[in-house]
Amino acid sequence: MKTIQALMLIAGTFASVPALAGQDAAKPAAAPAKTEAAPTQETSEGAVKLFIAAMKKGDFHKVVELADPGSEAYDDLQKMAEAFDPDRANPNIDKATFDVIKEFFTKPWKDVETKLVAEQGARAQYTLSFFYIDEKTKERKKGEDRTLDLNQFDGLWRVLVSSQLMKPATPSPIPGVAPANTTPPPPTDKPADAPAEKH
Repeated sequence: MKTIQALMLIAGTFASVPALAGQDAAKPAAAPAKTEAAPTQETSEGAVKLFIAAMKKGDFHKVVELADPGSEAYDDLQKMAEAFDPDRANPNIDKATFDVIKEFFTKPWKDVETKLVAEQGARAQYTLSFFYIDEKTKERKKGEDRTLDLNQFDGLWRVLVSSQLMKPATPSPIPGVAPANTTPPPPTDKPADAPAEKH
């Protein structure tokens, strides 16, 4: 009799295991996290994302790969890639200085928003909006906009690199403050402390 009771207890234990398993199975499984597909040059948007990521990292060899060889600034871009190649860098420039110069080109690309202007056939155009952190207020502010054009060739999108696109970004000018390149007023023959003429 005791043996039967023992077997029934064991059976009851095993019977409860599937029941518990069934309870777990009844719970809805968590939805797998959606992972965004890595950008590729097969879309204009992907090429733009890759270009910005390469500029952000300072991977100028990758930037060259993404550029259209017929671009206005393609040769300059290749020279830049060579200049920032650690294996070819000028040995007379210490690493700290090298990094500062590199950041001069990469920092503006840390915060860029893109907007598709138009895409038709093998041509596309995007507007890049550059943002920066104001050193005084620590607020995020909008800087300048730039135009980025792309061509599609053999199924891949390539960026038309211009000198305007590659120049280091600058914040939007502060209203009421003259730009640094403003032509100074012409000199006068009168000394600075000369009294004003009465008319």
